[in-house]
Amino acid sequence: MKYCPVCKNTKPFSDFYLSKAKKSGYHSSCKECSKEEKRLWRIKNKDKVAAYDKQWQEQNKDKKSANYKQWQQSNRGTVNAYNSKRRASEKAATPSWADLEKIKSLYNVAQYLDWISGGFVKHHVDHIIPLRGKNVCGLHVEDNLQILIDKDNLRKSNKHG
Repeated sequence: MKYCPVCKNTKPFSDFYLSKAKKSGYHSSCKECSKEEKRLWRIKNKDKVAAYDKQWQEQNKDKKSANYKQWQQSNRGTVNAYNSKRRASEKAATPSWADLEKIKSLYNVAQYLDWISGGFVKHHVDHIIPLRGKNVCGLHVEDNLQILIDKDNLRKSNKHG
């Protein structure tokens, strides 16, 4: 049994993280308190956390991509549900008067631009006004579509303007 000075409870050793730096071999606060301390630190230091996360993502693009692909394979049902929901919202947001040929041609142009760049620059067809925005929902029509470089589109996320 070990005493946690944060919550002032005595708990079994299994409730404490191992620590080579400590004489006892265990972290001084219990796992619950350690998690809460870390959560509060992350809230208090949002700028540091954001800068670290951005730096880590830049340095580990391949690792992040591999992890995401592995997650997609392990969570096929979740991915399929998301894609199905996306297709349904796109279908619901496509009015009968939409010019489907112009919409299709925008997707073809984006694919062509990918091909011209040799796959080094990916292009996305973006909804200027998102189909499922917080304050406003756009339509899946040619006037609401634009071709963006993938980085710009992912940075924009689901925001308008």
